[in-house]
Amino acid sequence: MASYWCYFLDEESTLADGEGVVAESDDAARLASERLFLAARDAFLGFEVWQGSRFVHRHIKPLPQIRAVAPSKAAVAAKPAAEVVELEERRLLVNG
Repeated sequence: MASYWCYFLDEESTLADGEGVVAESDDAARLASERLFLAARDAFLGFEVWQGSRFVHRHIKPLPQIRAVAPSKAAVAAKPAAEVVELEERRLLVNG
């Protein structure tokens, strides 16, 4: 059995909380972390699984308030490039 950490992510994808997980494999740690996340689903945007300094898995749930439509040209022209990139990344997360 190995020790892992399930870190819960807030709306800005920063670490908000964490819980230790003991599992036989990466897959088992991911499944245990999914169960923890589902129990606290409304409080967090997603979770990451780590074994020490080794990244194992990341899950981000789709945000219901984000529409899966491309922004208008006027909206894109009005936003700085960094915001446009962020909007596109979120659209891709929603659409898969």
